[in-house]
Amino acid sequence: MSLRPCPSCENNVSTQAEFCPKCGHPFGSNKEKNNGITFWGIVGAVVVAILIISVF
Repeated sequence: MSLRPCPSCENNVSTQAEFCPKCGHPFGSNKEKNNGITFWGIVGAVVVAILIISVF
């Protein structure tokens, strides 16, 4: 288990932690970094497609 310093309070925190247990500073996790198409992106694309089709 590797440790890293918290940028807010300098407490040693596990590299697997999602937030600092001392001050609560959030660390970006790989789960949050989703560059794929999101649910709302699909919903928006469907709404735009329906609007375009309804014009013709």
